[in-house]
Amino acid sequence: VMPDDVKTALESHPAVAGAAVVGRPDPRLGETPVALVELRTGSAADPDELTDFLRTRLARYEIPAEVQITDSIPRTPSGKPDLTA
Repeated sequence: VMPDDVKTALESHPAVAGAAVVGRPDPRLGETPVALVELRTGSAADPDELTDFLRTRLARYEIPAEVQITDSIPRTPSGKPDLTA
């Protein structure tokens, strides 16, 4: 799974301000994608809605195992998502 493809698909949703996709260890598959999503101010979306949205844009194996809504995605000084935080 290419994390940038999932991130781009999530960020095409009108309620999403930003997204980050990380791998989570999985005993059967090795790793599964997990998405962190920051919503636009005044917008609303829940994980199920975002997962359904992704199903229309990505292959089944690219759909994150979990979508988490967060107030803000930790960022590095250069503005990129801090995937180690």
